[in-house]
Amino acid sequence: MILSYHSIDANGLLSTTPPEEFERQMRYIKEKKYKVVPLSRMCLMLERGEDSKGCIALTFDNGYFDFFKNAFPVLKRYNFPATVFLVTGTLGQGVHPTKSKVALAVMSEGDIRRASTANSLIEFMPQSKTSVDLSKLPFAEAVKEINGSRVALESLTNKPADILGYPKGRYTPEIVEYVRTGGQWLGAVTKEARYIQRGDDPFKLPRIQIDSSVTFAAFKKMVR
Repeated sequence: MILSYHSIDANGLLSTTPPEEFERQMRYIKEKKYKVVPLSRMCLMLERGEDSKGCIALTFDNGYFDFFKNAFPVLKRYNFPATVFLVTGTLGQGVHPTKSKVALAVMSEGDIRRASTANSLIEFMPQSKTSVDLSKLPFAEAVKEINGSRVALESLTNKPADILGYPKGRYTPEIVEYVRTGGQWLGAVTKEARYIQRGDDPFKLPRIQIDSSVTFAAFKKMVR
């Protein structure tokens, strides 16, 4: 399965997971000996037709700075890899999550460059340049958003940025086909809330969202 997080902080937003709850969740995964794998590894497993049962990929959308402050120390403690999806046009800025008046700080270019150089646990992958709904753009503009984000990120990290996080989870069949055939992408993730099944399309991968509404009892049930 792929778990999807956003902010890890005590800001009270629905899309946020409190740090103590995140720690509790990761400790549970470690204690139950689930296999946490990089999302890139999960994509390769699906491409090869391998069974991903018992494997978990951790993803974080929008690249909020609180990832470094509250999530990364926990991931490092348990040696868990993770994938951070970035909107490259908002790096170093403050952004407002949907329906929120609270602005959250986004990682800067320097943050990403240092993290990419210093450790191998974190994969940085693109969402778009501006977090626009790709399904509402002309196809050529959608391609520019996708490719511009990837080029910017690969120039920062000097590593492949070949898994796309569809902004807002939205796409068109034409966009999916482009990503599948138009540029050596490894896969793409959506916001469809379900578990991965063998034979799933690597370019429309579902994710289970974790936020402040998810109790620990619910989390354990989800993971089981």
